[in-house]
Amino acid sequence: MEIAVAAAVILVLCLCLGVSLKILSEILLAALFIITAAMTLFFIFSLYNICLLYTSPSPRDMRRP
Repeated sequence: MEIAVAAAVILVLCLCLGVSLKILSEILLAALFIITAAMTLFFIFSLYNICLLYTSPSPRDMRRP
């Protein structure tokens, strides 16, 4: 949903500024690429944090013999 709103805002701004449709399509494609890359990185880091949570030692493991 946020991607559609961002694309609509970019579209309205470019149309108000008189930007050609070719440049507009390139701007929207670049914005979509950046958003997709950011979402992918967020997903990867989220998985990394979940893995750290499940691999950290428990308090029982930390007790000294």
